[in-house]
Amino acid sequence: MKLSMSYTLLLPGLFVSSVWAATEGNSLTSLQAAVQQDNPQLLQVMAEIQAASARTISAGALADPIFKLELMDFTPEGKGKQYLPGRTGQSKYTLMQDLPWYGKRDLKTSIAEQQADVAKFKAAKTQNELKAEMRRLYARRYETHQMWLLNEEIDSVLHQIEQTANSRYQQGLANQQELIQTQLNRSQLAKMQIDLEANQQQLQSWTNAILNRAPSAELAFPVDLPSLSNNELKTLKDTDWLKQTPQWQQTVSERNAATLNERLVEKNRYPDFTVGVVAVQNQQQLEEWEGMVQFNLPLNLTRRTADEREAQAMSIAAKAEQRQMSNDLQSQFWRAITAIEQAQKQQQLLKNRIQEQAALNLRSALQAYQNNQLPLSGLLEAEQQWLEVRQSQIQAAAAEQMAYADIEALTGKAL
Repeated sequence: MKLSMSYTLLLPGLFVSSVWAATEGNSLTSLQAAVQQDNPQLLQVMAEIQAASARTISAGALADPIFKLELMDFTPEGKGKQYLPGRTGQSKYTLMQDLPWYGKRDLKTSIAEQQADVAKFKAAKTQNELKAEMRRLYARRYETHQMWLLNEEIDSVLHQIEQTANSRYQQGLANQQELIQTQLNRSQLAKMQIDLEANQQQLQSWTNAILNRAPSAELAFPVDLPSLSNNELKTLKDTDWLKQTPQWQQTVSERNAATLNERLVEKNRYPDFTVGVVAVQNQQQLEEWEGMVQFNLPLNLTRRTADEREAQAMSIAAKAEQRQMSNDLQSQFWRAITAIEQAQKQQQLLKNRIQEQAALNLRSALQAYQNNQLPLSGLLEAEQQWLEVRQSQIQAAAAEQMAYADIEALTGKAL
């Protein structure tokens, strides 16, 4: 019998142990909720939100004032060298404050606010991706376990074929090769179950890592997969989902920040000012008060023009990125919708027609073999067809969940 499978998740144990022992809870909903509680990646992006929020306060704030002390005439007449204020011939105390051109501070604050929004949308995207990843792992663990259960059924069928082959061999109706072939097939099946158990353990460790748990922490194996009805799927397709996605909203904020930065750079055409007040002390007496103002001269046209071209290019790039993001998101969404519809149609066809036909064909072939009306190769071919149908059912159910995860990563909607 040919037992090469078209999937890689082949079975674990003819032994009642470890990953197949049922534990409490661990539904998809509970796992998706748990992954958002104590995930290190999520804690990281939440800290980045706090950092970006703090920058909105400092971005538009005035610089610290500057104090300047000038000691004039260290050697007043009749005295030695003096280095302390009030003891020199003259001391000047200057307090200065830098003042940017009108509107620059507001623009810097607005840019920081847009960047803080970018951090928030990145965090939302991370949350959605974690939920989607948990669904993918859940689906793979479900597929693995269902393949294990299927192989248990296969082993029962092969055991029955082995008994029949042995009986026919004892009666001289079959040669020893038929008996050995069925025993070899069962041995191959046991090997596949060992492979699948190892795969299940890897998936369990992966799931626990995302949940911030010990790799060996037990998880209940999945017993069911949620699915959308035709009406629910139609509602999902009709939803105005695009502008609600964090990926889209992030590009909007990035575009707004680039536009504001372009305006800020343009304001560099105008000078920034420094104002100050000066107190003049002659020996022990404050005798004069002075005011001062200074400003930079924006005469470096080459540098300023280059800065403006850079800001304009970045603004154009941000707008182009937003358009491309719209195309990418819609493409991903509709590819996932197509995959869901394909998987549902496949499952319906397999369940309602092909599975029953394959089962009837296998039962008929087994009876014919028992009555010496069909060679072993014909029986094993019927068994292989039944196996492939059942595998296709499991794989289609898992593929449907993978498509749900793709949509969940985009929209964050619970499906």
